[in-house]
Amino acid sequence: MTANHNRACFSLELRDVTHHYGRHLAINQIEIFLKKQNILCLLGPSGCGKSTVLRLIAGLEKLQQGEMYIEGHLVANSHISIKAESRGVGLVFQDYVLFPHLTVAQNIAFGLGKLAQKMRQERVEYFLDIFHLHDCGHLYPHTLSGGQQQRVALARALAPQPKLLLLDEAFSSLDVRLRSYVREQTLEVIRKLQTTVIMVSHDPIEAMEMADEIAIMRAGRIIQIDSPYQIYHNPKSEFVAEFFGETSSVITVCHNGMAESYWGHIPVPNEFHHVNQVKLMIRAEAFYQTDDASLGVRARIHDVRDLGRMVKVHLSIDELPEPYFFYAVLTEPVYQPKDAYIRIAVDPKRVVVFPIG
Repeated sequence: MTANHNRACFSLELRDVTHHYGRHLAINQIEIFLKKQNILCLLGPSGCGKSTVLRLIAGLEKLQQGEMYIEGHLVANSHISIKAESRGVGLVFQDYVLFPHLTVAQNIAFGLGKLAQKMRQERVEYFLDIFHLHDCGHLYPHTLSGGQQQRVALARALAPQPKLLLLDEAFSSLDVRLRSYVREQTLEVIRKLQTTVIMVSHDPIEAMEMADEIAIMRAGRIIQIDSPYQIYHNPKSEFVAEFFGETSSVITVCHNGMAESYWGHIPVPNEFHHVNQVKLMIRAEAFYQTDDASLGVRARIHDVRDLGRMVKVHLSIDELPEPYFFYAVLTEPVYQPKDAYIRIAVDPKRVVVFPIG
């Protein structure tokens, strides 16, 4: 990918990017190649470097090592740094940072100063309409709900038609119900405008719902970047597997491509057929109730939590030298009382296998 014509399909390239804050290594040799019109989510725990990556892309931090290209043009390396306002990047923060002395319409028009007045007005009307803010144009930010303020911030960032939109935990301050609604509305607008997006999140569900690709970050590194499907079903490390929900771990032996477990034989990926011992990581949602005595194990109920669409059950397998405790997330109701027994089986397709040794 050294020829310039190959860069035409990418909105963003980060090559060998490293960044320090004093002695603290915040970003460690990360590389990103983001195709046009795609949405990439940087996902990871607090302090892993997600927001630093966004600040580097936006030009709010000077690039110390590596190269950055936006739509094929070099915008930063250790010697060159194009000004933030010249990069064609829109940025939405968690707290929106709306101008309190400007109306909604004036906030949206803020970055459109180079357009003729008529075109500027048409652009503002368009974004008021697609974000369902047409009745709010004359209002000031403090009179709006959190969801409305968030949509104004998005409209303001998108109105100049940026080459790249950066969302830094843009939905996290909204309550759960509103967050889901605003995310769906935002995704619809982004797809309509064919905007390329990098978003930062610590919420795996948000990443799965919105992104075309997810980059899992840990301690300043990208440890896996892939589609949501591959990230969930084929994690490359235990850290990635555990990030997407509660898991139960079992270390067991492997023979002829099958791992032995309490719940039966679990197929092992072909590349692990040569190993004798594996670690099974079983997602809570991999368990299900069964009446078939040939499947699964008998498990004792310790606690049942009805979560509406699902039931979270704390269980143990008592018929072992030491009781084995685990959580199961079931789609069917559990009517049995505490200390009763139910039969639990596992869907092998939702078991992640890692070799040992």
